[in-house]
Amino acid sequence: DIAASANGVPIRAVVDSGAQFSAIDRDLAQRLQLPRTVAAPILAYGVSGQPSLTHTVRFDLAVPGLAVPGLRAAALGLSAISAAAGRDFQLLIGRDVLRHVVLEADFPRARARFLARETFRPARDALHIPLKRKGGAPMVPVQVEDAPPLDVLVDTGASGLLALSQNAARAAGLLAPGRQIDSAHSVSLGGLSLNRMVRASSVQVGGLTLRDADVQVYTPAANAPAPSGLLGAGLFHRYRIALDRSEEHTS
Repeated sequence: DIAASANGVPIRAVVDSGAQFSAIDRDLAQRLQLPRTVAAPILAYGVSGQPSLTHTVRFDLAVPGLAVPGLRAAALGLSAISAAAGRDFQLLIGRDVLRHVVLEADFPRARARFLARETFRPARDALHIPLKRKGGAPMVPVQVEDAPPLDVLVDTGASGLLALSQNAARAAGLLAPGRQIDSAHSVSLGGLSLNRMVRASSVQVGGLTLRDADVQVYTPAANAPAPSGLLGAGLFHRYRIALDRSEEHTS
């Protein structure tokens, strides 16, 4: 979690590269009397939750090293989600902010900072992983066992290592007869949902090969524009990473 402020009021924020837009807790937005924008209502989806119709508000966002005046953010019920995740936050910082900066996150030391692109210098021993852009979302190819590579969303807001949609997991052979399937909980913008968990003998991303990796399987909400998979903090937590949307690569 990151210390931040909304119109000068201290809050806690998390960086969610899986979110198309930033979002602020609805109750907090009401307490701060944040002005609504004139834009039409928006429909927000979690990966496996139900859709939520909401509005957007504007406020001045500040985090160490970054100020975003007049940020437009969706007003969502984040308090229930933060409680279910066991994390205290009132703001999701999404791709609308990340596309203007380089995110550098040191997960082992629980540190993060935002850098201007011209000041960012990757470590000499960094592993560069090119990303693809689909609808503005950062995607990376992942290979599960011997299945063909699959493009998944780089999602710093996902708690697991890798999550696949039911169709993608079936295509990768993870739901074949004889596989041990366990239950697991996950948190999405739609709330708490029950998913299945299977173990893959190998998962390859970039130059990394992970053995005996737990893969979550989710069923997307009906009509939700959900990706085929999510690559999350379960992988990133052991590394210091940088996400550069301008060059579409991570390291």
